[in-house]
Amino acid sequence: MVSPDKEWIAFACGQTIISQPVRDRFERKVVENDNTHQYTGLAFHSSGGLLAVTNNDRTVRMIDAATWQSRHAYAWDIGRMRSIAFAPDGTVAAAGSDTGKVVLWDVEV
Repeated sequence: MVSPDKEWIAFACGQTIISQPVRDRFERKVVENDNTHQYTGLAFHSSGGLLAVTNNDRTVRMIDAATWQSRHAYAWDIGRMRSIAFAPDGTVAAAGSDTGKVVLWDVEV
């Protein structure tokens, strides 16, 4: 996943999210999971200030892209989360589960 300003790339690798500047492959930011669940999807908010991530534990977390700390966590009873996306204007997010259900919610940045 490439940030909206095209300065950062982020990818999920099992229980870890790795983000690094496009121009400096040695400066990395790492977000670890709780070692029991894997990240299954991620998306940058159009502002570039948030990275939304899904876990196979039925949660969505919003991570502050400046500090790489979790800002919010959401849980819905629709199955294990598999995908995440933001509307182009950043006002709505959608997460999909392994049951085929989708949840939409208003995003507060």
